[in-house]
Amino acid sequence: MTKSKKRLGTDLGALLGISNENLEDGSFVNEVDNLTELPIELLQPGKYQPRSIISDEKIAELSESIKQHGIMQPLVVRKLDLESYEIIAGERRWRACQKIGIDSVPVIVKEVTDQQAIAMSLIENIQREDLNVVEEAKALIRLQNEFQLTQQDVADMVSKPRSTVTNLMRIIGLENAVLKHLELSNIEMGHAKCLLGLSVELQRQACEKILASNLTVRQTETLVKKIQAGNDQGDIQKHAKSGDFDILRLQNELSEKLGSPIVIKHNANGSGKLIVKYFNNDQLEGIIQKMS
Repeated sequence: MTKSKKRLGTDLGALLGISNENLEDGSFVNEVDNLTELPIELLQPGKYQPRSIISDEKIAELSESIKQHGIMQPLVVRKLDLESYEIIAGERRWRACQKIGIDSVPVIVKEVTDQQAIAMSLIENIQREDLNVVEEAKALIRLQNEFQLTQQDVADMVSKPRSTVTNLMRIIGLENAVLKHLELSNIEMGHAKCLLGLSVELQRQACEKILASNLTVRQTETLVKKIQAGNDQGDIQKHAKSGDFDILRLQNELSEKLGSPIVIKHNANGSGKLIVKYFNNDQLEGIIQKMS
């Protein structure tokens, strides 16, 4: 294992033009790199950013931190033309600085190819940022495909156990609606791992039952075992007769209309509660406008 990691680190370090130590901590900055400062308007988001959801709340928290402590680590960029630079690592820092009106930011300008930029951006985000599990899985797969790596190579590059990398990559095989529920944190990684043992159609049905009945991971394991044993028909029919599918239909329709995850918890006596999830103030205001 140690030998493999050393070989990979040497190869990747040579490819990216950085030291092995800096590769392992994700900084991508060598002693010979020159630190400079660029006007913030010359920077633009990188096209290899793996994050699909950038939380306004997290940006606000980072903005406050930068106000108090400054930018602790320079952004890594590459020059596109005379008046623009692409961010390879540090897009959240850039957005946070924009939010509080900072005019210029410290940067390291790297001369890198598209392939090198992909590797830097993916590794930096996987190691340093709190990607959701779906974003992380997609980033790992992209990293593997771009460099034709084994799963062990990918695990070594991002300093994660191979089993973790394998489990993350597997979840991309989930049915699309189930994958979206995982991305929105409506279900947990444990639920997702259980559902991987089912066909696409059964994944969707089982996921609907998880949401409607608020099943734990342990309860989901039991449900999946019943389905795999062919004893699921009673559960599925009971689920359908209870009216849960109607509730789920309404839940999905509301989610689509409001543009936000909706959970309806319906009790046997007809009472219940409607939960609307939102991720920032702008989204909340948008939901209120749509409801008025």
